[in-house]
Amino acid sequence: MFSVPDRDPFEWLTIPEILTDLQVLLSDWQEWEAAGETPAGVIWPDGQVRISVLSYARWLDSLAISEDDAPPSPDQIRITILDALKIAADRGLSHTELCDMFAHYGVKVSPDTVTTALNDLTRVGACHPHTIDHAGRPVVRYRFGGAR
Repeated sequence: MFSVPDRDPFEWLTIPEILTDLQVLLSDWQEWEAAGETPAGVIWPDGQVRISVLSYARWLDSLAISEDDAPPSPDQIRITILDALKIAADRGLSHTELCDMFAHYGVKVSPDTVTTALNDLTRVGACHPHTIDHAGRPVVRYRFGGAR
């Protein structure tokens, strides 16, 4: 692979140059392109699509697997729940709302994991469950129990 940092960020690369750099087939690139998973390119007067080195480097960085892709630890889950409960204040949050919050941000946390975290936080007094009547059915909402 050529070293992107050693290249002028305003230099333009052809698709064949990128395919060679990535060591992939054109058919792979075309599948990625059809799925909208390639960096944006510009069609030059000669009809070739070219991609700036800067755009290519950013795209490569976006593909890098990092520790952020690892599932959150139980401590991270508990801290996130506590932060959300602090923000929700007296309104509190239900189990479902907490699960939806993680899903909204693309964090894969099972409902059982949320239950375990809420039980741990309740046991140490960091949050408190309150049952409310919502449209004729009981709903448990959790409120922050520590110092704000």
